[in-house]
Amino acid sequence: MRNTIRETNKKEQTNNLEVKNKRMIRQKKTGKQVSNILVWAGILIFSIYFSVYTVLRYQRLVASYFDLGIMHQTVYNTYRAIQTFDFSRFLEMTNPHGFEQVKRMAIHNDLFLALISPLYFLHDGPSTLLVLQAVVVGLGAWAVFNISLKVFEKNSQQRLISVIFAFSYLFYPPLQRAVIYEFHAVTLSTSFLLFMYYFWSKKKYAWSLFFLFLSLLTKEHMGLTTSFFGFFILYKTINSDLFLPKKKEISEYIVSLKKKHLKAWFPLIVIGVSVVWFFISMKIIIPLARPQGGHFALDYYSDLTHFLRYIYRKDTLIYFYQLLSPVGFLSVFSLPHLLIVFPEFAINLLSTSFNMRNIIYHYTAVITPFVFISAIHGFHSIYSFISSQKNIQIKFGKDRIFVILSTLFLIGLLFVSYLEGPLPYAKKKDIYAFTHVPQTLPAIKKLSKELSDEYIKISSTGHFAPYFTSRRYFYNFSDYYVQADYVIVSINEAKKGWQKEIMATAYDKLRSDQDFFLVYKHNDLEVYKKIIKLQE
Repeated sequence: MRNTIRETNKKEQTNNLEVKNKRMIRQKKTGKQVSNILVWAGILIFSIYFSVYTVLRYQRLVASYFDLGIMHQTVYNTYRAIQTFDFSRFLEMTNPHGFEQVKRMAIHNDLFLALISPLYFLHDGPSTLLVLQAVVVGLGAWAVFNISLKVFEKNSQQRLISVIFAFSYLFYPPLQRAVIYEFHAVTLSTSFLLFMYYFWSKKKYAWSLFFLFLSLLTKEHMGLTTSFFGFFILYKTINSDLFLPKKKEISEYIVSLKKKHLKAWFPLIVIGVSVVWFFISMKIIIPLARPQGGHFALDYYSDLTHFLRYIYRKDTLIYFYQLLSPVGFLSVFSLPHLLIVFPEFAINLLSTSFNMRNIIYHYTAVITPFVFISAIHGFHSIYSFISSQKNIQIKFGKDRIFVILSTLFLIGLLFVSYLEGPLPYAKKKDIYAFTHVPQTLPAIKKLSKELSDEYIKISSTGHFAPYFTSRRYFYNFSDYYVQADYVIVSINEAKKGWQKEIMATAYDKLRSDQDFFLVYKHNDLEVYKKIIKLQE
């Protein structure tokens, strides 16, 4: 009888255990599905919102020649080169500060523009670039999500914090503002660098190299940051501690190299490819494309004798606050990961150009991935330290500590998003394109159709430019307007815009130029046509 009871109890315990295990498996599966759906929903909403807003920004004359018009003309000419087999147009653009045709590499070596030019077979307008940018940058949230899952893989709340980090990426003000501000190939590198790091962490080296190559093609100096990534993973490969590797560890690494283990060789490949590409870009490709040689941006660093003066200033502190506050300054708790992007910090901080220390533009694109990678590791370090304190652990429990920290992080993120972000609820919201419909817009749309022949040479002021850069020759309005067949001017921009010193003089000259006559005027818009002189 007793044996029967014991057997019955054992069966009940076994059944209860099986039911409990099945319930846990179902909960885990449900948690996985819910977290995946949340992240993909966030990516979709981000992509749609910023696609709509940036396209509307272009359509309503908020975008400008710098840099949407420039990028569009380059990609359009490359697309036409492929379509017509006239490869003299490959990566060709009109000099933004002159009148001659140049290769894009005379300004920046962002060869990635050539890779995306086939998309113009679907739609050959600036909208293609803007939608592509919003979607690719949005997909970076999936990389952030998976990096966080990897870091917190031993924690029962890993999906909670990973979803929060994915959304913190999508709500990150510098990222959102970089997407809003025109189009730049380097802005796409935010996602490429995140996936490069993620696939390295998963030991999928071929995919990591693929995203490394994509990153390198977005701008000439990218090799500096990726080489630092290479040195970082070299150190991690040899030694996982914070201290210098021991002789034994170095010897083991050398043995791995001799055995041709990919894990051992991968850091050296990353460093080698990065350094070689950087020097090829700076010493061969760009100088060959520029008649005067060198890189135009080197003038920003012509006087580094007082470099401390560039670093220790108020705007530098504001810059770091705007970069790190959205992630609760967690990045400083994992400095080795943040220092991967040291070259980019140096480039921005030592420049005489204030714009490079402003989160409105694209100069944060390379920094953003490592702000999040270091923030994820920083959160892990803080959680590990707090949960290791026995009195705190007994009082709250590890899971509750994790939830409390996650909640505080989320509240801080939303608060900074309100203070610094561009979304409609934010204090510094950027919704001008939603509310502003210029009176000249119908006339500009009509003109862009009437002057759609790509061989008509046009000069225009900046905000009209994206409508007229689907052509081989386009001249940013200046004294070089004389090269154009038509000149399209916003009087207000010519006299009060950021290039008013150049444009106001050119406008006065145009009004009295006997070779051009006014063919259309409507409010702020004036259109001039060149007089065709018949040869005697």
